[in-house]
Amino acid sequence: MAVLGKRQCYNRDNGYYYCGNTTTPWNDWGRWVLVGVIAFLVFLLLPIICCCACEETEKKRDTSRDVIFAFGPKGDYFLSTNDPKNNAYTFTVRDSNFKSLKNLPLLHDIYSVAIGAEGGIFLACKSVDHKTPSWTYTGRTGLAWDLMDSRLFDKISSVYGASLEDLQKINLVLGPKGSYFTTSKDGPVYRDIPAQLHEKIKSQALIDVKPRQLSLGQNDSYICLWDDLTISYSVNLSYTGLAEKMQEYIDKEGKPPAFIAMNPYDNYSWFLVDADGQCAWHLQSMDKTAIKGIQEAALSYLQRRAREDSTCFTETTTFNGKERSLRVTPQTYFDTPYAVNVNRLADKFPEPVSRLVAMMREPLIGERGRRNAVVFGCASVNIAVACKIRGMDLRSSLVYGGLAGAITLAGYSLSVTRTSNY
Repeated sequence: MAVLGKRQCYNRDNGYYYCGNTTTPWNDWGRWVLVGVIAFLVFLLLPIICCCACEETEKKRDTSRDVIFAFGPKGDYFLSTNDPKNNAYTFTVRDSNFKSLKNLPLLHDIYSVAIGAEGGIFLACKSVDHKTPSWTYTGRTGLAWDLMDSRLFDKISSVYGASLEDLQKINLVLGPKGSYFTTSKDGPVYRDIPAQLHEKIKSQALIDVKPRQLSLGQNDSYICLWDDLTISYSVNLSYTGLAEKMQEYIDKEGKPPAFIAMNPYDNYSWFLVDADGQCAWHLQSMDKTAIKGIQEAALSYLQRRAREDSTCFTETTTFNGKERSLRVTPQTYFDTPYAVNVNRLADKFPEPVSRLVAMMREPLIGERGRRNAVVFGCASVNIAVACKIRGMDLRSSLVYGGLAGAITLAGYSLSVTRTSNY
């Protein structure tokens, strides 16, 4: 039997024995079992700890490409939502626009969508083989506005349409009276944008800051999201509630939303997506069928996300001062119209022409429970092992480990609560 660092401690029952780290009998199988269990727990919990730490640091994934919205004239719209599980895109449009898009039933990686003054749709995405670029325009060249749109389409197509990498950098937005703006690999390309925005783009270029996404509205309104995570905007008393909603996200997250669209064909409708997955919109020029379609498509997207990453959402709808809420969890079926009707939820879709909606993502109770178990277990095991190494008996080590785990869990829960309430 090997003995290391001998130190004597008196025991009245059997004389002298060795304590602390002074003796190590190599044939003591019980200690080796304990070491093996501790090692197993460390290797088992380490990936979970890393995942939790990463989740707490990054909070929620960027969803700017998950939901893309474009306004069109006379209540037209294009809403694209991504399935988080297989990265497949579905889109929602008015019935009058569907015929021109019927050959695109499944889309991947939509980069940009814009709708012209006559209803023609610009669409930048991957082609159906998911390898080559697809730069598409669905308008009719005989109309005056569509003729202008066709020229814009040809201009982008000739320079950026042949390469998938170049097309990914296109983010086209159409504004009132023939104005337009798009990002590109060579920098911004635009026409007839507000003078204030033009000067801002020139000044930002001097410090190598470029527009990431832009929206043009009526009355010289604009919103510009820059690639340094800052925002510039002027809504000029138009687009009710938009400035307040943007400022709310900025105050909460410390950065601007991920995607914003103003309706260039009226001065009150807008659609917004925050980086943490929250969505908000104000729709006034659309009929009740279109508004209901947008809400159902958004709920379907949130339902797919809820099942994929075990989160839940609360949708709050405000109309005429009255507030209604819908809860989306992995157990609900908002992506199945039959389930909506069976559960008598259809009457919860109000039929106003003006709507302000917010969707918020929350962790499920089960997710919190798993996280708490990891925190408690790690603290308990570490302290118990430390006590054992210091020479305590197994029972005392376990008691101190459990106490340390409880204290750590209480402190962690308090910090999470404070963060959530911020």
